[in-house]
Amino acid sequence: MGEVWTENTITDHGKLPMTSAAAWKPQVRTRVLTTPDPDDQSRPFLFCQLALRSVSEDLAFEEAHRAHQLAEAVMPIFEELARRHGARWGAIFVCGWKGILPIYWDGTRSIQVAFFETKRDFAVLKDKLDHMKRAGQKDRSSREDDSDEKGRSDGGDSSKNGASKSEGS
Repeated sequence: MGEVWTENTITDHGKLPMTSAAAWKPQVRTRVLTTPDPDDQSRPFLFCQLALRSVSEDLAFEEAHRAHQLAEAVMPIFEELARRHGARWGAIFVCGWKGILPIYWDGTRSIQVAFFETKRDFAVLKDKLDHMKRAGQKDRSSREDDSDEKGRSDGGDSSKNGASKSEGS
């Protein structure tokens, strides 16, 4: 059914050393914990909790943006700590007043985990992804337009670029 951890198996390592993310130090409370890796009891699983201190009455979007920025800032620190402790994998939880940003780290890359409580939550994400997709397509088409313009400005002679047209068929 799952691994059950007790306080005897959890080690509290105190605060995350905010060396390269010092600007965040006044805005966040941190805590680092390890527990035996369920797959390899000789190695630890690393868990880091980051609690954003509210600097203002942030809107949920602003807080989410701060949470993502914080996660990016502490990821190198987290990875170094994992290497030091010998952890193969771990998790970061960025906690704010408006929600939680969970990040799973598999030893080489981090993956943000999203929890959906309602259909509306999923719809908001879908709208954001659709918007990003449209923006990406618009960006690609403007780059293609720029390259078409360049082709016309050099007389349209594609042989200058080493390309050749085949005739027939």
